[in-house]
Amino acid sequence: MDPSAPQRTGRMSGSRGETATDAAQKYLGEGTRRMLKRVKELCLELIHPEGFLLLGGEQEVVANLRTQLPKNLDRRILENPSIFVEMSEPEVKKAAADGASALAKLRQTSLLEEITERAYSGGTGSLGAEETVRALREGRVDILALSRGFVEANPDMADQLVCDAFHQGADVRVFSADPASRLDAVGGGVAARLRYRWRV
Repeated sequence: MDPSAPQRTGRMSGSRGETATDAAQKYLGEGTRRMLKRVKELCLELIHPEGFLLLGGEQEVVANLRTQLPKNLDRRILENPSIFVEMSEPEVKKAAADGASALAKLRQTSLLEEITERAYSGGTGSLGAEETVRALREGRVDILALSRGFVEANPDMADQLVCDAFHQGADVRVFSADPASRLDAVGGGVAARLRYRWRV
């Protein structure tokens, strides 16, 4: 080959039929794949059993990462498209705090919907103080839910309910904002998800 002859542009030496653009895209694609694999590993390694993931950055990359994460994490993942690499530490902390607040609200709403559905169908759910107290006495409570308003208005009773719940190994959730208002409306500020239904 005459080195002085004009060379065809857009070709990579040794890569038959592959343009420089194709090769660059392949390189970037492989780099992205490796990065997402490592990010996935870090997410699964660092996430607390009761924690959440806040994802930000390019939407295409975030969407790709979500498809690689276990489906059982879906309710614990929030996306914030305003997050970017150059954010300061205080900005990241604020975004994380806002994300945690939004996720807590979603989880409270979901739990109340589950309890309400179970209670209305005669299943493993209780609404109201009287029914929930009975369930606590019988050791049937899995999760006790109280509204912030109920706790503030009935501190002694709330303390007793919480102690009884902890004594039988149940979790306790205190609702605030909109979920608390809904809990006040359907259960007077008290509800529970039960381990099993009492059979007469």
